[in-house]
Amino acid sequence: MSDTRYEKNDPPTRQGALPGRPPRSDHEIEAFRTHIGAQALELYLRKGAEAVSMREIARTAGCSPATLYAHFSGKADILLYLWAFVLDEMIATVEAAASSAEGNALSEASQAFVGYWTAHPERFRLVFMSAGVARADVSTIMSDPRTKGHFDRFRDLLARAVPMTQTEVRARTDTLIAGLIGVSLCRVTIKDHDWPAAAEMVEQIVRGATVR
Repeated sequence: MSDTRYEKNDPPTRQGALPGRPPRSDHEIEAFRTHIGAQALELYLRKGAEAVSMREIARTAGCSPATLYAHFSGKADILLYLWAFVLDEMIATVEAAASSAEGNALSEASQAFVGYWTAHPERFRLVFMSAGVARADVSTIMSDPRTKGHFDRFRDLLARAVPMTQTEVRARTDTLIAGLIGVSLCRVTIKDHDWPAAAEMVEQIVRGATVR
C-alpha cells in the first residue's frame, strides 16, 4: 500500500480545507485515506486489529482523532478498507498466475491463491481471523461487487475447465475456495504438523472440483 506523508496539522478532510485554503480534491482525500490505511495496516499486522485503538491510528497517521473519524467511521470501517486492499493484492497475484499459465490455468490460480496467504500469514490472519468482527461486517465485504468479482474469477476458470450447469459451477466454486482457504488456514496456524507439500494439497482439491 503506497503511502503519502502528511504533516499533523495539514490533513485533507471531507468537510473541506483548513482556514484560508481551497477545498481538498477527491484525489487528495483518497490519498489521505490511503495514508491512514497504510499506517493502520502496519499497526494491525503487528499488534492485531483488536489491540489497536482509533486514537493510536490517528497518532501514527499524524492527525487528530476528529480528522480520522472524518475519513473512517470506526475501526470496522478501516478493517473493511484493509480487507479490500489485501484481497485486491491477492487477486492480482492469482490473475498473474492464471494469465501466464501454459497448462491448467485453474490449477495455477489455485496454487497462487494458497501461495499468497502462506507467504503472508499476517494478512491471512487479518482477513480471516480478526477478533471482534461482526457478521454484518463480513457480509458487507463479501457482498461487495469487487470482492464477488475476485471469486468469480475462479468460477470462470472452473466453467472453462469442465462443462457443467451454472448450479454445479457455483457449488464447485464455493467448495474449491473453501478448500483453498482451509489449506491456507492449516498451513498458517498448524505449522508443526507434517503436512504434504502445499502444491500437492492444492492439486487434490482442484482435481476434486473438476472431476466429471
